[in-house]
Amino acid sequence: ELEGTLSEQNTRLQEYYTHMEEQEKTLASMQGLEVELKRANEEKNQLKVEIEECRSSLERMEKEEKESLHQHHEEAINQWKKKCQDLQSEKETLSRQLESQLHSSQKASMDVAELEG
Repeated sequence: ELEGTLSEQNTRLQEYYTHMEEQEKTLASMQGLEVELKRANEEKNQLKVEIEECRSSLERMEKEEKESLHQHHEEAINQWKKKCQDLQSEKETLSRQLESQLHSSQKASMDVAELEG
């Protein structure tokens, strides 16, 4: 009878040890998963940082492009303004010359008319 009890206890201890070994394996597996999860979270956070840097860089580039286009438009507008001013000055100069020539022509006509008359 003592042998039977010892055999039962031995069987139960073997089952207990087997159960404990399985739990150790499960725990090790869970710890491995925990390490993987931590690494995945670190990668996710790194990607968040990279995405933010990329977004920030894109915004900066768009702003620089807008400023560059604005500056280019300003330069073009200023060139056209100068061209218009130059043409206006040329027009005024030509008008004065034409008036002067007209006045000279009228005076010459009057002089001719006086000489003839």
